[in-house]
Amino acid sequence: MWRAVPGGVLLALLALTGCGSDGTGDLDDSAAWRTSTDPLDPTGLVWASGQTVHLQDGTTVDVGADIAQFAVAGDGIFFFEATGDDRGDDLRDAPLLYGEDGSDPVDTGLDVDGDMVAASPDGTHLAAIVVNDDDTGATVTIFDLTSGEVVRSSDGMRPGSDPEDEFLEAELSVLGIDDDDLYGRSLDGDFAWSLSTGEGREADPSALLDPLASPNGAWTIETKRDGTVRTVASPGGERVRLQLPEGWRSYLSAWADGSTAVGVSVKGGASPELDPGDTVRLLTCQVPDGTCEVRTDVPDGTVLLPMRGDTGQAYRIQTGRTGSS
Repeated sequence: MWRAVPGGVLLALLALTGCGSDGTGDLDDSAAWRTSTDPLDPTGLVWASGQTVHLQDGTTVDVGADIAQFAVAGDGIFFFEATGDDRGDDLRDAPLLYGEDGSDPVDTGLDVDGDMVAASPDGTHLAAIVVNDDDTGATVTIFDLTSGEVVRSSDGMRPGSDPEDEFLEAELSVLGIDDDDLYGRSLDGDFAWSLSTGEGREADPSALLDPLASPNGAWTIETKRDGTVRTVASPGGERVRLQLPEGWRSYLSAWADGSTAVGVSVKGGASPELDPGDTVRLLTCQVPDGTCEVRTDVPDGTVLLPMRGDTGQAYRIQTGRTGSS
């Protein structure tokens, strides 16, 4: 019915050794995407279909190429281009593109893995972990899109006597990001890096790894045995009963922000598995009031939510043979 999508959006990497390219390609210091002058609003429900990103305020951004993963930051959209019909692209050392509405996409010069990039929720920073071409070094690079400044950090990324083997065995990845810090797996374990200084420290990002928990940690989606939902709960035990559409099976699996849970409602058979005859619509629910909306304005096809660190969501929206829209 839906699948997790590896997440992240943008970053360059500085080699820790004197050999090998740092994987940043032709990075233009004067590129327009480096400094924001008219920022988009990345908050609220944001989704993409085909080559168009839909913002919460109703604004649409056509980036000029089909999107596999994306994030809203600065004045536009940072994204990986989709090359397969199911968006199941292998985003390894893939070119990160930048698009503004009605313009051809621009190659940022960053070749990064899809699970090693992220944009801050407020859209002011882009960050990534990039391994250099000979797999013996990695650097966290953070772009401040409001000032154009960039900071680089090797904290947590300094190898020992056998760099090639250490980086081969390491599972480097971005786990999440907030408006202050980037969280990820480093050579030294789980780390957080300051977006303003690049300074790294050991950190426990476990709370970021649960897609059912809201970004602010205030709410958690409660699923039933069949995967459907009825309630959202707070850490203190408060439960909000959701006002879900009658006659639909409803699933929530992500958060657009601290008060908006996102998923799908399905009308058709009773099986938890999606059937070609089912009608599937995007669903949003608000807390703490519990109101829910079946989004009839979202077209059939694959709908993507923005990259959220190491996790994201893709939904298959469809009008089936049974049920109404």
